[in-house]
Amino acid sequence: MNLASHEPATLERVCSQLDPDSQIITLFAENYTPVNCRSALEGVFHFAYQNRFSFTGECRHREQQVHSCQDVGSQFLIANQKFNITYRKCEGMSWTFDGVVEYSCLGDWFVGKNHFFAVANTKESRKDEKYRCFLKNREDDYYLGVSITPECNVLKTVEKVKPQRDMLYT
Repeated sequence: MNLASHEPATLERVCSQLDPDSQIITLFAENYTPVNCRSALEGVFHFAYQNRFSFTGECRHREQQVHSCQDVGSQFLIANQKFNITYRKCEGMSWTFDGVVEYSCLGDWFVGKNHFFAVANTKESRKDEKYRCFLKNREDDYYLGVSITPECNVLKTVEKVKPQRDMLYT
């Protein structure tokens, strides 16, 4: 990137110089400030998921749930900055588990029809396990891609996400 020495390095100017074909690296702040999750995820959904690195097949359990309900006008702003995913162990799938993961929303952005959002697991202290990216397609609300590392560039499309893809249903 080349900026003239007399040009201030504004965010807009720097971004306009980026090659759109280059790989983008997502950086996470350790001392983050959560943001409202509404633009990224809103509602209560049951889900089935596949994790192609851990098991074959699809784990579908009636008690698995994504819960992201905003309390409009709430004096407790933090309630609107988090969502929960409840996992249940599926019979015959040793890599599945019972547990609830709470995420804080860190931000979201669009690349074409893909809607990315970055999150932090509120109960995780290990940096490589704390941060994740999710991917939704604005034209298809049925699938949600999830990274298993703090990298967003591994998520290409919700239909072909590796390793974890969630299928949402009500």
